[in-house]
Amino acid sequence: MAQLKAESTIVGGTLGETLNDDVNLLTLYHTNANGSWLEFTGERTSAGSGWEKAGTKIQQRIDATYMGYMQFNGDSNNGGINFGTGSTTTEANIAERMRIDSGGSVGIGTSSPLDLVDIKEANGTATSTQLMLHNNNTGSGSAGIAFNVTADGETAAYAPKGAILFERTATNGRGAFKFMSDNVDDTNPFSAGDEVMRIDSSGNVGIGVTPESDWGSAYSALQVGSYANLFSEKATGAGRALALTHNAKYVAGWKYQVADEACLYNQADGTHIFKVASSGTADSAISWTTAMTISNSGQITYQTNSTANSVQSD
Repeated sequence: MAQLKAESTIVGGTLGETLNDDVNLLTLYHTNANGSWLEFTGERTSAGSGWEKAGTKIQQRIDATYMGYMQFNGDSNNGGINFGTGSTTTEANIAERMRIDSGGSVGIGTSSPLDLVDIKEANGTATSTQLMLHNNNTGSGSAGIAFNVTADGETAAYAPKGAILFERTATNGRGAFKFMSDNVDDTNPFSAGDEVMRIDSSGNVGIGVTPESDWGSAYSALQVGSYANLFSEKATGAGRALALTHNAKYVAGWKYQVADEACLYNQADGTHIFKVASSGTADSAISWTTAMTISNSGQITYQTNSTANSVQSD
């Protein structure tokens, strides 16, 4: 049968003035297959006799193995709390993992938090992260962070007006980033209709609109509103083009987005090309007319009444 006992070998004893001196205040322990101790000790965090140079530590020990601790007024953390985790037979090797400083700021992986919450990771990889937001979901759930800058008394309920969400749109956690902003002067939080920008799983961006899902995989696109588009090839190297269009997308050839006229401004190989098209039906092929071209040498060619004209600039 396990037993719980409390023993105090020294109560109110004198704590030495040398760094790392300690004094036992209270030990709680039980025995079964192993001895388990919860030790309360006074710890000298720096040489001297003042309270600001000492703290009180609560730490678990299994037989000769030291484990996690919580220390009040910890090392260089006057008025704060330090937390350590690990497992070692050398007490000093239990590493500090987190601290709450005297001002209430929380540092994880750092002993000097620079903000209310400061998470630091000693990892030089380009994809290292410090925070995971997880929604265990098989539908269209999202994980994200909300922003609330209301004044005290403006609302009594959850009412953030802005958020950044990552929404699941496909299997295995694939999805899109959604930026939310509710500009209605009321006490309601943002809702699904307050999306102002989206970055889809292909990297295409929509401002005020969900980007078209059928942009070719070889292109990166920015859509502003319903039918204004700026896109370019993802591949690098000479001979690539940049296109600015209205009501035109490139999906195995140029296609209308809706039934309306279309226009295109294309930059490629140092040449500027302006094209127009009469109205067509959504998703049908576009037949362009080149209205004007500015060559790399500065020659301007433009179309008037089906006649091509050229102007050579100086």
